Amino acid sequence: MRSLALIAVVPMLMQSCEKDADSASDIPSGFEHSLFETLEDTMPDGKRVLRLRYVADSLGAEDHQRVSADFAALCARDALPRQAKADPKFDEVVISLANKKSEFAVFNPEVTQYFEAFTLKNGSCIWEAF
Repeated sequence: MRSLALIAVVPMLMQSCEKDADSASDIPSGFEHSLFETLEDTMPDGKRVLRLRYVADSLGAEDHQRVSADFAALCARDALPRQAKADPKFDEVVISLANKKSEFAVFNPEVTQYFEAFTLKNGSCIWEAF
C-alpha cells in the first residue's frame, strides 16, 4: 500500500521539484539537505545502484517521521535526472540522510542516519522496504 502511495506522489513531487532544485522549500520537512557524496555500484548480481548521501546539519534522532517524505522528494529531484542521463541505467537508488558527513559503510555512533531505497523504473521512484 505504501509503495502505491509513493508512486502516486512522485510525479507531483517531480513537478514541484522542477521549480527550484536548490531550495529547501521543495523538501517536505523543510530541512536543508546538502548532497555530499554520490556513489555508483554494480552488485555481484549485475544490479546497478546509485547512492546519494545527504547531510542535514539539524537532523536529530527524533526526526525520522519528519523526514520520511523527503526521500521520495530527493529521489524525484536528484535521482531521476541522473537516471535519465545514465548509460547503463541504474536499477536502484539508496538515499541516506545524516546529521554530519561520515565515511561510507563505516559505523559511527555520533552520526544519525536514515536510509531508504527505491527501484528506478519507467521514470518513477518506487519505494522498497529494507
